[in-house]
Amino acid sequence: MNPSWHLRRMFDLCFVPEHDGMAERGNIMLTSGAPNCSINRRQHRTDRGLILLGGIDEKSHRWDSEGICAMVKRIIETETATSWILSSSPRTPQETVLMLDKLARESHNASFFRYQDTQPGWIEEQYDASSAVWVTADSISMMYEALTAGCKVGILPIEWKRTDSKFKKNEDLLVQKRLVVSFSSWASGNCRWREDINLNEARRCAERILRKWFPDSLQ
Repeated sequence: MNPSWHLRRMFDLCFVPEHDGMAERGNIMLTSGAPNCSINRRQHRTDRGLILLGGIDEKSHRWDSEGICAMVKRIIETETATSWILSSSPRTPQETVLMLDKLARESHNASFFRYQDTQPGWIEEQYDASSAVWVTADSISMMYEALTAGCKVGILPIEWKRTDSKFKKNEDLLVQKRLVVSFSSWASGNCRWREDINLNEARRCAERILRKWFPDSLQ
């Protein structure tokens, strides 16, 4: 949460995503994305992968169905030893959905699931099972859910309307900190997946709360 500047002093503690561009101070704690409920159950299979697509948001970016599906196709045709699960989201346009469905039906190592056909808890099960997860750059929450679940995460680029937006800043931060790999680095063969990422912002926020109000509970 990033309160308006004139309200910040009224809060004892604020957890603010790093990409919002604020400085950490007394009552401001910066986080890597929004805290989430993902758990790293350490059940990932090296032969399972997940590709998650966001979709249209007229304010922030331009959506290119053909370009995005071309990247998805390249991934599944290159990583043939991996069984890929593809899935849409509420913002994914029908044009993209139809292209993904066709792509999966023509592939021997991919299956497509429309988001509305999945059950509650389905995405968490996919995080648990998948070693690698590719997410379009507009789907910030899914990036951090997958990272917290212990998956290796790649970003499928989109065209941002503003290069100074918090969404673009988030993408740049993740790449700079090597928490994710970009599609371009993967395609060039120069990407190095990190194996030592241990992200759990919900736990870190909870520990900060305990230190501030219940320090004895941490002894």
